[in-house]
Amino acid sequence: MKRSILFYLIVLLLCPLCEAQADYQPEFSTAGFFELPNSGREVYSMNPAWRFHKGTATGAEAVNFNDRDWTVVSLPHGIEYLPTEASGCINYQGEVWYRKHFTPADNLKGKKLFLHFEAIMGKSKVFVNGKLLSEHFGGYLPVVVDVTDALNWGTDNVIAVWADNSNDPSYPPGKAQDVLDYTYFGGIYRDCWLIAHNRIFITDPNFENETAGGGLFVAYDKVSDASAEVLLQTHVRNASAKAFTGVVEYELQQADGKQVAFLNDKIQVRPGKAVTSKDKVTVKNPMLWSPETPTLYNLIVRIRDKKGNVIDGYRRRIGIRSIEFKGKDGFWLNGKPYESPLIGANRHQDFAVVGNAVANSIHWRDAKKLRDAGLKVIRNAHCPQDPAFMDACDELGLFVIVNTPGWQFWNDAPEFAQRVYSDIRNLVRRDRNHACVWLWEPILNETWYPADFAKNTLDIVAQEYPYSSCYSGCDSEVRGHEVYPVLFTHPANADKEWAIKNLDPKITYFTREWGDNVDDWNSHNSPSRVARNWGEQAMLIQAQHYAAPSYPYTCYDVLYRTPRQHVGGCLWHSFDHQRGYHPDPFYGGLMDVFRQPKYSYYMFQAQRSTEKQDRLFATGPMVYIAHEMTPFSPADVTVYSNCDKVRLTYNKGGKTWTYTKPASQKGMPSPIITFKGVYDFMIDKALSRDRKQDEVFLLAEGLINGKVVATHEVRPARRAEKILLWVDNENTDLKADGSDFVTVVAAIADKNGNIKRLNNYYVKFHVEGEGRILGGANVLANPAPVKWGTAPILVQSTLKPGKIKITASVLFEGSQMPASAVLELESKPAAHPLVYSADEAALIPMSGDSSFGDAAAKSATELEQERIQKEQNAQKLKEVEQQQTDFGEKSK
Repeated sequence: MKRSILFYLIVLLLCPLCEAQADYQPEFSTAGFFELPNSGREVYSMNPAWRFHKGTATGAEAVNFNDRDWTVVSLPHGIEYLPTEASGCINYQGEVWYRKHFTPADNLKGKKLFLHFEAIMGKSKVFVNGKLLSEHFGGYLPVVVDVTDALNWGTDNVIAVWADNSNDPSYPPGKAQDVLDYTYFGGIYRDCWLIAHNRIFITDPNFENETAGGGLFVAYDKVSDASAEVLLQTHVRNASAKAFTGVVEYELQQADGKQVAFLNDKIQVRPGKAVTSKDKVTVKNPMLWSPETPTLYNLIVRIRDKKGNVIDGYRRRIGIRSIEFKGKDGFWLNGKPYESPLIGANRHQDFAVVGNAVANSIHWRDAKKLRDAGLKVIRNAHCPQDPAFMDACDELGLFVIVNTPGWQFWNDAPEFAQRVYSDIRNLVRRDRNHACVWLWEPILNETWYPADFAKNTLDIVAQEYPYSSCYSGCDSEVRGHEVYPVLFTHPANADKEWAIKNLDPKITYFTREWGDNVDDWNSHNSPSRVARNWGEQAMLIQAQHYAAPSYPYTCYDVLYRTPRQHVGGCLWHSFDHQRGYHPDPFYGGLMDVFRQPKYSYYMFQAQRSTEKQDRLFATGPMVYIAHEMTPFSPADVTVYSNCDKVRLTYNKGGKTWTYTKPASQKGMPSPIITFKGVYDFMIDKALSRDRKQDEVFLLAEGLINGKVVATHEVRPARRAEKILLWVDNENTDLKADGSDFVTVVAAIADKNGNIKRLNNYYVKFHVEGEGRILGGANVLANPAPVKWGTAPILVQSTLKPGKIKITASVLFEGSQMPASAVLELESKPAAHPLVYSADEAALIPMSGDSSFGDAAAKSATELEQERIQKEQNAQKLKEVEQQQTDFGEKSK
């Protein structure tokens, strides 16, 4: 019973759940919308089973090209698997080819058919049956291709994609990767959809290329608690040979399906032409969107003909809100001054092993983990990120600063600026309907561009979003910044070298990046840059640096001491990530590349409100002990908590300390709590020698109004006895679409389930059933090294729903080594129909790149034998312990 309780405590600490999420499964938009049943519009996933080749391949666009020796992969695909230390330009740069074989279903005949690639890294060309249909420059925005007239029916069709992520200064970001602070990675690293609908249809704004037009555009005016105007605009095209007369129908529903508003607008569209329908609806007593209450409505749009038949339609989630930046009066949300500084973080999109080729569910989990930590704004550094991440921010209450691709690079060639301007237009068209959009950042990050460029980018955003609640931000130091309403800078009470000197009452200020503190810009040594496995001391220093260091620096505490005119800041950075121009990854994240938390994560979590709410993200009181009780742990015990009081107890019947938060204090909501001189390893030793190990612990209790509302207990990890195994999935299902994956974590633990942070084992994994491990021994993915007690892997679904059995064992097994662990999970059916050739899919590799040390499956009998062996070992070891005691070890 004790072992079960301890295991569940571990799971709860790593995967905090709230009531609202217990049965909730996230959903993700496709090409900017959610599919609506019986609308005449269908969505198919084109992700499975593409032939892949790394390098040049002359003639690979041709239908009859021989690709039989190419590897078969599924999208998202990032060219290669990489180690967790993948900086310093170890990743591949160059040409790649993808080829997909498929036979289109007969029910698609007569439909308009579009391929929608969410992104292809670098420059790319898309061929269908040998014909070039698209050429694109840039790796972060959609590539939309009309394939209606290019497909052949009843036979094999071939989509061929050429892509090249080589350094190229002609399009943004433009900077060579070996002088870049992040990594390009490569491939078709986001989803690919086939969108099928009738020939009278709602258009795609990224395909139509109309200023402030195309597709569906939703904006808001006169927003208050009493009412709000929802402005509606829909672009409808007639690709048929006959004129069309009908209506655009809008239905606004609450999340529970209750209808809030309904209207329709008559349209007439000539053959080969398009029209724009504009209307508005007033919502009484709207449920307004905010980070605290991220309420989303469902807007259902249908096109009906004269007989009332639905010709096209889809659903879009919207959040009613107004945004205002009022200079010295700060940030206003929904007509009211926002109550506190907005604290958030930057986010790069890469993940361990897979680089940028991240499944939708991972984007949602990233947003969930950041919102659990109390963050309220994310800066998409330095590019438009996956639509799935934007969907997640909508429903989890995370504001987003949307960036155009760029980093410290300018090219005077006219084509470069024009491609930047095109990126700005397309990112606004893609993301304009997201409730989470807080600011547009259309300028190029940290770049000395011409002064007129700054104004041009501001004007483009205004052209593409000609309504209220549209604001753009710009660096305060660059040329042309004078025209921007929001400027990025460090507050006046921070490091004087960086701090802004004079505030303009008309301007609102925000810190786009804070927290990094390097010795110089070559070495990059910093108290913020801490790998998780560097242990307690390093992580404690990082957390203190982010919270309130002893030296003047932009930190959490400083940002809470600014005037209203400075509205917050984004930490650099949320997660560890890879870089091009430096051999080391950036280690300054609150979590590592697998999203395992460092101590700083819990320090941030302690800054959130103690109010418990029914939300998809974690809320309410918390307490966390940042101490491992090892022989090397400090005497001082650090605790993070948002509670009024924290009571710390050391050992059974031992001393108790109490911290009381000052009733009226300035600065960060919950300062770091340090209990001085608490821990003493020699006390642990004395009790352990008396066989009183169960009496050794640290217990922190968080109190509000005299009642205990949160607890956390830490015990020393004793002898390594077994492996623990759990899924880090934020309670989301694994979809059997061949693309989705989950993080599975193995931990080395003592017999009671306490994780042994200090050990140097390797863990080997084996998977049976409908799953595969991503990466092999050649990238240190499997076997995986144990770092700070844990060894994570990524397990990907196949195309068939079913059971997945994972076995984890130490790399070199022996009678006295930790016992193996087995975990079972089940993948669920895919959200959308999958288009692929079964013969091709059968060739997708089921194992990693290398099988060195790959674990074998363990039978129930073998696992029972391991358990019995452990019991026998325990009896034998008691004799050894007694003999060591007899020979004087007790006194040492």
